[in-house]
Amino acid sequence: MLGLCFQGKWYNKKMKSFESPENKSVEMFKTEQARDFLLEIIEEKNTSHFNLSPELAIKREKEVDVITEYDKALRRLLSSWGIEGVAIKKAAPGIYKIPLTERSSGEFDADLPQEYGYKGGKARALLLRELGIDPQATARDIDLIRVTKEEKEGLDIALAKKYSSEDLENNYGVEPIKKDYFDTRDFTMNEVIAADGALFLTKQCLLDTARRIVRFSDFEKRELWHPEERGIENGYFVNDKLMAKAVRFAASEMVRGKKLELADKEVYSYLEINNFHIALHLDRALHEGKEVAERYIEELVRLGQLPGDIGSPEDFICGFVKQTEEDGCFFFRYAPRDDMNAEEWEIHKIEKEIMKDEALRETDRGKKLLAEIRYGDFASDK
Repeated sequence: MLGLCFQGKWYNKKMKSFESPENKSVEMFKTEQARDFLLEIIEEKNTSHFNLSPELAIKREKEVDVITEYDKALRRLLSSWGIEGVAIKKAAPGIYKIPLTERSSGEFDADLPQEYGYKGGKARALLLRELGIDPQATARDIDLIRVTKEEKEGLDIALAKKYSSEDLENNYGVEPIKKDYFDTRDFTMNEVIAADGALFLTKQCLLDTARRIVRFSDFEKRELWHPEERGIENGYFVNDKLMAKAVRFAASEMVRGKKLELADKEVYSYLEINNFHIALHLDRALHEGKEVAERYIEELVRLGQLPGDIGSPEDFICGFVKQTEEDGCFFFRYAPRDDMNAEEWEIHKIEKEIMKDEALRETDRGKKLLAEIRYGDFASDK
């Protein structure tokens, strides 16, 4: 199908360009084809999300959070989103349980010991299947979690070798579950595990998965330093690696013809993704296919994270290599992520304490504090 006529030319949907009728057979410009194309546009518009302003979106989320404390309200909302016939029950305060059914047939390895389950992409895929959102959902990688405190000797390593050998080589293996597991995920859609024949997930995971939303968890949202310098009133800081990861998730689903909305788009307007993290997730996008990588770059350009003249993955890679090798402006410090985060947070606290102390300079203790800041705590002994 070619498309619609406009000012004497026909729009080629596939090539995204206008062509003169003389270049194509008249048979290809039938009214039925133009009508079909128009119906496609209407259908796409009807199924797209309505864009709320940031203020209204926040207000709507608060309303949803409050009313879904009531099970009947939660089920009514799920039904309005087309999710019905799913046995959702409360397993604990804030945690829901969904039994695995034939919808997940073949996706849960029967040989996996009962003490273990899935987290990450595999658990997300099982949830999409059980909710009927994506019956063909699958995961590229398998991440395991142990749901018992004690490990049978050597079993963690043996299973990691079998299911995720590449992660094991990078010092990531089976994660033992902890009490704060659901409170320490990176995205709300990852607040889910599949174990013991069921899915266990938070309410926010259920709501965001049902609406196809990728949202940073509260655990990952930190205080924004010097917001006034950015012209931000109510902002927060989030690791730019996660910002790139969220865009990759959305790009991957778009290529599959599925919708996945970014809930925290405003972050991209005042925080910048480091080129290293863009490159890292570009590599992972390329593993999923060239189309995913292309859409990933397009979305980064649309969000203002890349300049408009970057039109393809190749453009970014060439620029990144040149920047790294010729300018020498890429500096990599090797340290555990937790150590880096702890250091970054400690520096932030020290900065705030210094600012507070400097504000006291005009008081009777001002001279002493200033001396201590300049020369150390021993200054008062001189």
